[in-house]
Amino acid sequence: MKNKKLINGKLDPNLLEELLENIVSDDETLILGPQVGADCALVKLSEGTYAIGTDPITFDVSRPGYYAVHINANDVAVSGAIPSYYTQTIILPTDTTLSELNSIVEDSIKTAKSLGITLIGGHTEISDVVKRPLISICMFGQTINKKNLLPTLLPEDVVIQVNPLAMEGTAILAEMFEEKLSIKLGKQYIQNAKDLIYKPGLSVVVPAVYASKNLQVKLMHDPTEGGIITGLREMVGQSQCGITVYQENFIIKDETIKICDICGCNPLGLISSGTLLAIFDKNDVESALQSFKKHGYECSIVATLTNDKNVYNTQIGETLEPLEEFNVDELAKINT
Repeated sequence: MKNKKLINGKLDPNLLEELLENIVSDDETLILGPQVGADCALVKLSEGTYAIGTDPITFDVSRPGYYAVHINANDVAVSGAIPSYYTQTIILPTDTTLSELNSIVEDSIKTAKSLGITLIGGHTEISDVVKRPLISICMFGQTINKKNLLPTLLPEDVVIQVNPLAMEGTAILAEMFEEKLSIKLGKQYIQNAKDLIYKPGLSVVVPAVYASKNLQVKLMHDPTEGGIITGLREMVGQSQCGITVYQENFIIKDETIKICDICGCNPLGLISSGTLLAIFDKNDVESALQSFKKHGYECSIVATLTNDKNVYNTQIGETLEPLEEFNVDELAKINT
């Protein structure tokens, strides 16, 4: 097993779980440590509890600094905190120009400033180990509520999707295969797909912080690699519950459907920054839906938790079928 070759993309969750089993800490300030599906660690400091998370940008995108800030700010926000500070590591390929480096840094700082976040340090180097810019950010933020940092999920809890799925992956595909897709769908259509990173956008900070402050939300998640299906699996993976997913209720853009069809990938397993998943008690879900809609967000009930631990199903019509599993993001498959 130790000689098993690893494949591109986020590490298989089963392998990650095995890896994390060997990590043990007796630090009493650590509220939540390394865990499959956890967006951030939770650490109790003298002035409060902080969410701390890290995520790299490895896909080939035109604005890596923009992407990096948003995906890391999302992780902190869905952990019930307000993203405030970050450090940034930038590793650039040989022959990168100074103007290219300046562009990445300026884009990162501008994006962070729009969210009220401050760059506090980092590291920059040039290396022939990478073939395109690799940006890795560590984001920090103080939690909003002191209670219910580790909520208990229960059968009949309900999952709400806020914002369309796979917008990030759609925009990346539109950029990667712009010429081919423009021939089939038109230049303006593909430009609209690329602009999904701006509207509705990659950020879920505002709705996530709103939910933490004003709604009875139990748990939130920002589905990234592996798409919305992997995100749903990750949310219930450490609980005593299973899940039934209603795929017919998923919010998905027309651009995502058409581009994924042409590129031969499944949008349900496609990287999905910009989508918010939130779990509520069944008695709180209707008021949550109305609140999100009142503030202009598309939202829908997409799953219900069950008492069948580790049983993941999707409801199609009146029948239940096993929920798909995406151990590798659909975008990573295309990149290999």
